Amino acid sequence: MAYASVDYLEGLRDVIRRETEEFARRAWEFLTPLEACQYYIDDNGLGIRIGVTSKRAPQLFDLFQRAIFRNNFVAHESFVANGVYWTRFGYYPSSPPRCVLRRRTRHAAHVKTGFGVVRTQT
Repeated sequence: MAYASVDYLEGLRDVIRRETEEFARRAWEFLTPLEACQYYIDDNGLGIRIGVTSKRAPQLFDLFQRAIFRNNFVAHESFVANGVYWTRFGYYPSSPPRCVLRRRTRHAAHVKTGFGVVRTQT
């Protein structure tokens, strides 16, 4: 059985962190005022899950892949839960979520709450 070296995995985690920062900066460009977006990094740091509250979520995932992730990652493991469309971008199989990092809407104020969650305030 072959195992990836620790340095190699750390390099992949750095790529995920950079891509997540880029997503955090640019995601609002693609959302309308009525849409919300949230994301979190997998526990193993090798993937990012993105949740979108919108009927056009599949098209948004394609836009995110082409414009933000620049086809470095393929969207997979998509599902719908409580009206939120989720997909995962990243390497290897996913792991359970660590926490939701941000919740974004385009025109709402943001407030920091516990555990790194940012919720919108109207």
